[in-house]
Amino acid sequence: MKNMTTLKIQYIDYESGEFINKHSVDYDSFINIFRHEANDKHYSKYSWTIGHIKIKYYLSTDDTYFLLIEHNAKNGYRVTFCSKDDKCCLSNNFYSNSIDELCKEFFDKNFSILKSKLGFSEEGYHGVVKSFKELKFTYSLKYPAIFLLSFIFYVGWWLLTILFLIVHFYIPFAIFATGLIILMGYHVRLHYRYYVESKNKTITISSGHEEIKITIGDAEYNFLKSDILNVKFVGYGGRHPYAPYEYTQLELRDGSIVNISSMLISTFKMEDKMKNVKHENVHAGYAYIKPKTNFATEEFKLVQ
Repeated sequence: MKNMTTLKIQYIDYESGEFINKHSVDYDSFINIFRHEANDKHYSKYSWTIGHIKIKYYLSTDDTYFLLIEHNAKNGYRVTFCSKDDKCCLSNNFYSNSIDELCKEFFDKNFSILKSKLGFSEEGYHGVVKSFKELKFTYSLKYPAIFLLSFIFYVGWWLLTILFLIVHFYIPFAIFATGLIILMGYHVRLHYRYYVESKNKTITISSGHEEIKITIGDAEYNFLKSDILNVKFVGYGGRHPYAPYEYTQLELRDGSIVNISSMLISTFKMEDKMKNVKHENVHAGYAYIKPKTNFATEEFKLVQ
């Protein structure tokens, strides 16, 4: 019976925890995949370094033994082996013609021999093993401390100031207090709009995959990054009472508008996930979300 192990592949434009082609493979199957990936790429004519997307192969056996193969040079790979049994993590650089032999030892579970071939270059054990964990990249409503601190501090400060002025009942201050009430109202209005746009909503999105999933209540919408005509990152981007309030607005090809507030995910993270999509940065000191999220057609809605 052939020894099987779990394979996950990660490209350089993927996020940590994002993979493709997760499945069980035996030694022969993996070598076929490995050789196909290695031979199907183009390299820089004038450099030893890679001229294409770098590939990482994650192999794990019994969730105890891990082998990470990183294509980090034209004909070179960094191979890292980790074991939960003794919390060891060894790594070294090899040419491609050595990979078959190293993988053979891993698939045959000859871990002592594998460690002797890797040498004594130790890597951070916990960091490497953690990189094997697959993440979901689904974002939902949360209240970061920065939102609570901003809301409580400014609203509380305004209330205390107004109370102080009313107690002293001095007319010029009373006029000033009216202005503070208006400012407080703007903050409450902004916070409420962000909450309404974010409640019962989730977004699943990652850097490497084209698919995006939005859920609003019981409704689910699925579309591709290529379905997006334009992305707007709206916010202030500096120190400001309203700085935590920023949002990403997606304009889809069917006329739909989808708003993703910073209560779900920051515009900084969204921008990193949408590098290859047409986008613009909109500077707004008071980033009130408008228009509201609206799916213009049923094209992207999942039919139950």
